[in-house]
Amino acid sequence: MAAIRSVRKMQPKKIIFACGVCASDVAKLIRQEVDEIVAISIPEVLFAVGQWYRDFGETADADVMCLLNHENM
Repeated sequence: MAAIRSVRKMQPKKIIFACGVCASDVAKLIRQEVDEIVAISIPEVLFAVGQWYRDFGETADADVMCLLNHENM
C-alpha cells in the first residue's frame, strides 16, 4: 500500500497492480487504491503465496541489494 500511495503522489494517468496471486481480501483493499488489478489468481482462501508457485525459492540479500542499486546481477 505504501508503494501504491507513493506512486499516486507522482500523479500517473493510471496505476495497475499486477501480481501472480493475491488474497481476495487484500485485492478488495488494493482495488480502492488502484485503477486496475491484474492477477493470475485471486483465491478466496490463501494460506501462503509459495503454495501457488512451482519454484518459490528465497532471494539472497545480495541479489536484492544489487536490484535496489540497479546493478547487474
